[in-house]
Amino acid sequence: MTGRSAPAPDGLTRAVLARLLTEPQRHPASDWLAFLARTATRDVAGRLERSGYLTQGWSRRPWRGERWVPVDADCAFAPFYRASGALDPAKQPTVSGTVLAGLAQACGLGTRLAQFGPAGALRHLDGTVRQLNPDLRELIAQTQAAVDSAVLSHRV
Repeated sequence: MTGRSAPAPDGLTRAVLARLLTEPQRHPASDWLAFLARTATRDVAGRLERSGYLTQGWSRRPWRGERWVPVDADCAFAPFYRASGALDPAKQPTVSGTVLAGLAQACGLGTRLAQFGPAGALRHLDGTVRQLNPDLRELIAQTQAAVDSAVLSHRV
């Protein structure tokens, strides 16, 4: 990184950025995704809890144990609203919304997103993602590859 940058907004972001910036050699995105994935569920859930978006709840099924639940159902849909522009040709997509929707699709959530979009939402999303800059397209592709690898390794 060159130049001055604004401080990271929270502890998790600061920790990840510090780790990235102190690494003595460059690594491909796929390596970073694999490294960060080891603790991502716990780290992100903790971040969302500290920010007041999630709380720990208990499943009604005794064998399931605890789970994370949204504190406010309306806030739980906020990411969908940000991503919706990338799903609907009638809306103007933003870069951040398109990246969010592309990452959600890469993580296997595309059909859930499509439930709330118009017919052909995923096809439109694919076209919108293709308009992103190459680095962002690569991030989405590497995320898809990491998810696919994790799914396949659990099936073997």
